Amino acid sequence: MAIGAGIRSIAANGFSSFGATGFETLVRAVYFVAITRLLGPDGYGLWTFAITLYGLVLTGASLGLETFVPYAYGHDRKRGDRQASLALGIRVWSLAIASFALAMWSITMLDADQRLVSLLVIPALIFRGTALLDRAIFVGRMEVRHNVPPIMLGRVLELVIGIALLLAGYQIVVLLLVHAAGWALESGLSWRYLKKKSAVRLAIPSAEEARTILGKGLPIALLDLCNAFMLSAVILLYQPYVDDIARIGQIGVAVQLSSFVLAGSFAFLTNAVPVLKRSHEAGDPRTARYGVYVALIVGAGTAATLLAYEPVSHLVFDAVLGNAYEEARQLTFYTMMMAGMILVPHGFQQLLVLEGRFTGISIANASACVFVALAFAMIGHNLDPVGAMITVLAGWTIRAALMLASGMIHTFGLARRLALPH
Repeated sequence: MAIGAGIRSIAANGFSSFGATGFETLVRAVYFVAITRLLGPDGYGLWTFAITLYGLVLTGASLGLETFVPYAYGHDRKRGDRQASLALGIRVWSLAIASFALAMWSITMLDADQRLVSLLVIPALIFRGTALLDRAIFVGRMEVRHNVPPIMLGRVLELVIGIALLLAGYQIVVLLLVHAAGWALESGLSWRYLKKKSAVRLAIPSAEEARTILGKGLPIALLDLCNAFMLSAVILLYQPYVDDIARIGQIGVAVQLSSFVLAGSFAFLTNAVPVLKRSHEAGDPRTARYGVYVALIVGAGTAATLLAYEPVSHLVFDAVLGNAYEEARQLTFYTMMMAGMILVPHGFQQLLVLEGRFTGISIANASACVFVALAFAMIGHNLDPVGAMITVLAGWTIRAALMLASGMIHTFGLARRLALPH
């Protein structure tokens, strides 16, 4: 593929995905405001616990397939469709196992309220798990624009019905069922399109095929699981030390606001993968600069956001969320720093994954997870919410530093191989 055409493909696919993610984020932001205002910190704390818990389980069940599938389309669409079909078969089994494990853990380990909401998110776990793999298939096929309507319809359904039920006095139990229904709608509509317009089918892989796909996906899955653990740590690891669920609600607001930033950023960067792979295989020397460009752009964006945060945040929080979330406003400064630390090395991570170099990434992620887990185990009972945030931020900083070091070493080697002057 010509470089100009490749850039146009990245832009078209990227902006379609960015637009869909932007719309999805906007809808979620409106819903987020409604939930925080109408449920209050107590209700939002329980919502946060349920959504965070099943998000972590879903990441474990994903087995790296969302990352694997776009790379599978780097060769040609026919081969990509076949690999996507096998990945879909693996996903069905992984979701079944994850749902059973979550149900057993909820029944045996949680108190009554937490047990109820954890069981109610199992349908969302199943439907969201299939919908997210469908999204990866659309990315790989460079057809993201055709997946925009299902995404929009699913989120609008949840928004409209959810707010109507909140205003009618319904609480979190019904909201979680509506949440699952929104993902079910997106999953169904996306699959209908793929079945009509592609060769993607639900295929049960042979043992050899499963080993091949999992051999490529599991290293990525471990990285994704480490990242999910780090993203959820400030809620799930800190929650046992908090008596007031409203405190978790305050933390959840801060985490959710940074997740909006991460969602849009990851959506755009993910769409570079198919063309990045083709450029790499074509020997384009500019491929080696990709990680540096991403790091510089993210660093500048993060710095600008943090500089503007204090004067702007008072106005935004008071106007949008009300004065019940002052603690969340203060904590959001730290979650925005976390978002920057997460995104700065992401371009290097994409290049390392592209060449199957997982050692540096694994060391960075494992080091961060071990640090955070040990820190909460040793001093968690002494931490206030700001201390918990700083602990997790320190973990993300360790990860970023190690991954940047590994990425830069790889970049210099890649530049030499591609005869790029540096």
